[in-house]
Amino acid sequence: MSETRSLRILLVEDNPGDAKLVLHMLRDAPADLRIAPHHVESLGAALEALAAERFDAVLLDLSLPDSTGLDTVRRLVRASPTLPIVVLTGLDDSEVGLEAVQAGAQDYLVKGHGDGKQLCRTLLYAEYRKESQLTIERLSRRNDLILRSLGEGVIGCDAEGRITFLNPALKAMTGYGDANLLGRSPHDSFHPLAGGQASPILATIADGQVRDVVDIDIRHAQGRTVPAELIVTPMQEDGRIVGAVAAYHDVTDRQHAFDTLRHQLEFQQTVIDSLPLALFYLDRAGVLIGANTAFETLIGKGRSQLLGHPADEVLPPALAELVEALEQSSMAPVAVTLVDGQGRRRAGHVRFRQFNAPDRGPGGVVGILIENGGE
Repeated sequence: MSETRSLRILLVEDNPGDAKLVLHMLRDAPADLRIAPHHVESLGAALEALAAERFDAVLLDLSLPDSTGLDTVRRLVRASPTLPIVVLTGLDDSEVGLEAVQAGAQDYLVKGHGDGKQLCRTLLYAEYRKESQLTIERLSRRNDLILRSLGEGVIGCDAEGRITFLNPALKAMTGYGDANLLGRSPHDSFHPLAGGQASPILATIADGQVRDVVDIDIRHAQGRTVPAELIVTPMQEDGRIVGAVAAYHDVTDRQHAFDTLRHQLEFQQTVIDSLPLALFYLDRAGVLIGANTAFETLIGKGRSQLLGHPADEVLPPALAELVEALEQSSMAPVAVTLVDGQGRRRAGHVRFRQFNAPDRGPGGVVGILIENGGE
């Protein structure tokens, strides 16, 4: 047995005959629907009733003593924006009905047409459509809030790659507004493509693959360049790709941090290269991760030949054997004789020093070669 549903309906109708007919039709509701109508004869009375009571829907005549036409719908919508409205018209004029729907009503009925079941069905459908509309508006507001609060600059593109929306972060990142970007390709404004480079946005629209693009340059409206990364995601509707969403992440701060770190490392390497002692660095796996000019000169190999290679592959055999036999607990100087890059024998000793990783654990060792003399 189905559950009985109750609807409280506000009927706004000044014509006694029409009002009597509608009330009679409402009494012909299905058994599982209980209708509780409340009848008023003017818009002013309707607004007072809405302020005092809760209703599930409104049946609204457009010819009232204090309001006529579509403005009647608009005033009622402003007063109760969440309330479903069904307009009652005196003529079988679909144009008036459609205009009423555009003004905020959910549906329209011609007076004297249909029966009570049709009227009740229209009210239920109007309620459902209003709930759906409110849900869509709520989701739209939430999505808009999310887009506005994102730190990334976000654009939506249609199937042709033209921009259909953009968020405030994108405007701040590029210096362009809606008037400059909507309806245009991002590659015609802030995201230029290098010669022959394919558009990652059009590629995603074509194959539906998510793309993560690093090291792109955004061209700001004022002429400066903004380093960024890009993620492109396809937009789908009913299983079809209808566009793409592109999120641009400004990496200026990170780029500045990288540049600062690079300058620091270059400075440190310059200082180390100025030392007369031959230095090399090994990680915990015995792979060379650094060396200075004195060490490169001593063994006759450049930095590119050393870094990233295991010690036993690139170091002189006598030194490689010491590294292989090295115990971290024993850091005493060890005598060693090497053959340098010019074939000369060089005698000295090597001292190892352990260094820690950023997590305070063992990071590797530094080898310091101190020459006694040469032969």
